[in-house]
Amino acid sequence: MHEPDHTDIVIDIMKMSTGERRTWQSDLGWDKHSKFLWKDGNFSCDCNRASFFRQAGGDEPSAQWRDCSDGEFRVVAIKSQTGQLLYSEEPA
Repeated sequence: MHEPDHTDIVIDIMKMSTGERRTWQSDLGWDKHSKFLWKDGNFSCDCNRASFFRQAGGDEPSAQWRDCSDGEFRVVAIKSQTGQLLYSEEPA
């Protein structure tokens, strides 16, 4: 998959316990290291994903500490501003 350098990305994230999905336009950017960050790095942890989910709902990122976990949130898709799929955790 071609990995363009975009300033902004659109993240579609789901809270697994409720099935609620939220979309967040982020300035986190995308580069050759981004897939690792989302799959195995800091952005793969629910402590960070909970913050992204809150922001997608219009809330401020939580300053409250949250324990690390895995599986409470899933990235449905990360797309460029032009709609190109950059990353997804959806089953094939």
